[in-house]
Amino acid sequence: MDCQTETILPVPNQTLTVSINVYPCLKTYLEMGQVCYYMGVDAVQELLLTDENAINNALVCIAKAMEFDISDTLPELQLLKGKCLRVKGEELNAIKCVSSKHFSWTAKAHWAQRPSGA
Repeated sequence: MDCQTETILPVPNQTLTVSINVYPCLKTYLEMGQVCYYMGVDAVQELLLTDENAINNALVCIAKAMEFDISDTLPELQLLKGKCLRVKGEELNAIKCVSSKHFSWTAKAHWAQRPSGA
């Protein structure tokens, strides 16, 4: 499986896919993971899964980004992975992502905040 997905937003997805093929780097995988994530959740309420395949593709991109040596210095990767797992209903695995030693206390506090009405 690779980071490509059926797309509602063809231009950004195609551009990032071409970028991954031309220059596969951590930033490109992170950005592609973000695109896939936002394609897979409701735009208003991120806790609502709309496309599980897009979330799975986001997790693949995150895994590829984490293969780079400096990836463990970027809490954004752990946060995005946790958000993907959380929306899929894998709360325990999501919690492990934000319990990472590289995850900042500020990000943990943000994670702990629940949307109003949830």
